[in-house]
Amino acid sequence: MKKNTDFENLTVEEYTTPSPIFVKADASITTVMKEMQKREIRHLPVVNGEGMAIGVISERDLASVSTFAFKADLKAEDVMTPDPITVNYHASLLDSAFLMAENKIGSLIVNNDEGNIYGIFTSTDAINALIEVLRGDVGEDIPHIHDY
Repeated sequence: MKKNTDFENLTVEEYTTPSPIFVKADASITTVMKEMQKREIRHLPVVNGEGMAIGVISERDLASVSTFAFKADLKAEDVMTPDPITVNYHASLLDSAFLMAENKIGSLIVNNDEGNIYGIFTSTDAINALIEVLRGDVGEDIPHIHDY
């Protein structure tokens, strides 16, 4: 792969963790917790019946309900952060990272051109991008740490 030194033209797609994993709004919190633990992920998109992102559940969201005696009755939609901020996978990496910082959030849902979930861009993905830029490794096939 050719080195890309034009940092302003880097897209979020290059650093997004593809996310085939998501849950429907009516999934039980127990199922959500097990899925996130099994896959060792910290963010999980929540979709509606059409597969469009309507929320995101983070480790922090789960921690806030983990001690509730009635948590088995909770659904993903009860715990999720609604209306997640989304970007298209062609969005600028710089703009996407700024959007996360400006909104004080740990992840963005990344959609493809059809509006379906392509993946998730996390603060860890942003740090990986920063490391590559600072090292001058942009565009090389370097393993990324994925943490969604």
